[in-house]
Amino acid sequence: MEKAYSTLTIKSVDNEKRIIKGIASTISPDRANDIVEVNGMVFDLPFPFLWQHDHSKPIGNVVAAKRSSKGLEIEVQIAKIKEAGSLKDQVDHAWNAIKEGLVRGLSIGFRPLDYEIRSGGGIHYTAIEVYETSAVTIACNTQATITEIKRASNAGVRLSGSGHRTVKLNTGGVKLSPISADIVADGLSHQEKLLAAQLAYADPVKRKSLLEPFINEFGEDKANKVRLMADSLRGDL
Repeated sequence: MEKAYSTLTIKSVDNEKRIIKGIASTISPDRANDIVEVNGMVFDLPFPFLWQHDHSKPIGNVVAAKRSSKGLEIEVQIAKIKEAGSLKDQVDHAWNAIKEGLVRGLSIGFRPLDYEIRSGGGIHYTAIEVYETSAVTIACNTQATITEIKRASNAGVRLSGSGHRTVKLNTGGVKLSPISADIVADGLSHQEKLLAAQLAYADPVKRKSLLEPFINEFGEDKANKVRLMADSLRGDL
């Protein structure tokens, strides 16, 4: 699963239903110059809303989402826990922190569906499937940047040993010309290029799990070409 990062601008709060309406807006590009097209996002509602990107700490669900020129407009319903205990304390704390604007970072977990290679490097994801979102703490007295949100989110990710890819959200219809002289991509099918994009920043365990079925079906020679393209996307060539 890949990740994109943004800031969450709260537009309204319903205290009775514990519903927050907000906008995940575009932020500065990360070092890899990846872009996610907001207009290319698809999702199956509701999808999970996590606390600090910890899969053991779900706090609610995204119950509505809409793509717009401002970004991804979402409606999040935070759970109401009646029984006293650690779960209630955790969810109540998250609710208060988010609605008061103390937690302003948002990470979006997604699976690539389609992409283009950018002429200047990086990947332009033109279609993605969103699986989850997560509230991420960033410093209140500094500008919310992609680096800061990534650092805060990955602090939780490292505990679980998961590796993720960071990308930038894009709300405009950016037109990017393909790489006409990209020798690495020559002869690869669309499926193979998509696999290369997934491999580019996958951790070693995930990389192996993606490659093994491909090698079994298509052989080591094909896999080597996909690896080569993945390395070029990552900037190793």
